[in-house]
Amino acid sequence: MASILNVDQIKNAAGTSALTIDSSGVVTPSAGFANSATATFSSNSNTILLTSNGIPSWANEITLSFRGVSWTANSNNLLFRAYVGGNVVTTNYVYTSHYNTTNSITVSDRTAGNDGGFSFYGWNAASNEMNGTVTFNHVQNYTYIVNGFSTTHTAGDYLNRFSGTITLSGPISGIAMTNGSNFDAGTARVIWR
Repeated sequence: MASILNVDQIKNAAGTSALTIDSSGVVTPSAGFANSATATFSSNSNTILLTSNGIPSWANEITLSFRGVSWTANSNNLLFRAYVGGNVVTTNYVYTSHYNTTNSITVSDRTAGNDGGFSFYGWNAASNEMNGTVTFNHVQNYTYIVNGFSTTHTAGDYLNRFSGTITLSGPISGIAMTNGSNFDAGTARVIWR
């Protein structure tokens, strides 16, 4: 025997609408979908902080997209950092970075985990204008597999990549980008699911 439940609204314990269901079956939560954060550069800062504590613990895939990110002086590499419980993580970023052109591939072994974040290692010139994505995929416990891809307008024949892993003390709560000098351009968005 099959049962059918006919509803167009589900209320929470307080009696207010929590979900609505339209005639085609589309479910809409009353609070909306809060699964992203955005940020732009600040000329007096070396960090683009998307959120330090806004990513929920259930997020299994966290993707940072960035466009036109550049900085003021030749300095350290652009770093992608995770936050746990609102605190920045600066250790245990184990990865390999490489970039290639039509003629060559340059590989950098970063498996010592001492860089302070994931990076497209070697791309540290102020003339770079980075565009790309970095994705953190939850594997188990608090371990994530991370892949990044980027291009730059100033070197159109290069493709930059990295792949690695990080084990944290808890689930990722935030994501930021940082550099040894102040940013002078760039926007970014992080989404999770």
